[in-house]
Amino acid sequence: MMKGEIIGEDKKDVGTKITDNSGVIHQIEMHKQNGEIYAHEQNGYPDDPTKRSDEGNEHVEQARRYARYYVYRERGYDTLSNAENPGWIAAVGGVVGNLSPEEFEAYFGDYYQQFRYHVTGEGQPQVELPETVDEQTFVAYCTDVYLDLDAEALLDEDVITYFGEAADHLAGSTGGLFDQLRDLADSLGVDDVQPFELDATSAVELLYQGTTEEHYVGGSSPRAREPDARLELSPVDPGDDEYLSIEGFQALVVHHLLCQVRDCYLLMGLEPPEEYRVLGMGSYEASMRYEHRPLYENYHYTSADVDGYFDFETGGPFQLGNLV
Repeated sequence: MMKGEIIGEDKKDVGTKITDNSGVIHQIEMHKQNGEIYAHEQNGYPDDPTKRSDEGNEHVEQARRYARYYVYRERGYDTLSNAENPGWIAAVGGVVGNLSPEEFEAYFGDYYQQFRYHVTGEGQPQVELPETVDEQTFVAYCTDVYLDLDAEALLDEDVITYFGEAADHLAGSTGGLFDQLRDLADSLGVDDVQPFELDATSAVELLYQGTTEEHYVGGSSPRAREPDARLELSPVDPGDDEYLSIEGFQALVVHHLLCQVRDCYLLMGLEPPEEYRVLGMGSYEASMRYEHRPLYENYHYTSADVDGYFDFETGGPFQLGNLV
């Protein structure tokens, strides 16, 4: 089990001692302002990454992610990007799940149309697949999501849990999430959780895997700041068409975000809270690690048999196909 300890701190930097899941101790030092790691010592793996096993490299990377998360949790410093912070992603999932179908389409209509076009050929694409992309190429469509909120109160550990406890109701309905969240918060005496709104979404971007690196096509940012979440959905099998309705696609997006929350924990070497132990495709990076690194189970497949993990039972929008 991952363990952390803060062993030093000054005005600019903070030092940690991290024990990874193999029992190896890492001393990791970082800048408070942005979480940039400038020193990392450990005695359990070769210093040269090319001489480590895949498992060894993964343990080292988990320790680095966990160190930044641990400092954020213990001190509140801005050491995590939003994409690595389960609280931010859970907040986006809650907001998206609470949108009416009309509101959802206003923000995500282009993203929705791109998926419909990829699967059915209907309408006009927002971004065209390059001729070099074939059926064996991994393809994901991306859009950045920006919230209109001050998230400080939202990132408390308990509030993150409230989102997870409420989110399992999304299998039957995408409405009423914040009502459920409010009830949970009230029952525990928490009074600072409020519904928030979306601010903007970016243009649709194509991500595909080339021979040696990833490639991006299209996309533009509507805000000069880091997004609060990034959708990276891969098209699903055409056989499941329930997600092709706007309501079904909204549920699919929320499910995708819940899987990203799961990914944040797993890539730090932590078991997610029980409510986030859901199967399905989350972030692109995590899916590639689950696919190619034996340290992980196949969490990105809804058909996977992973002890303690579940898929929503409604079928349809949550029955993601395997990676294309």
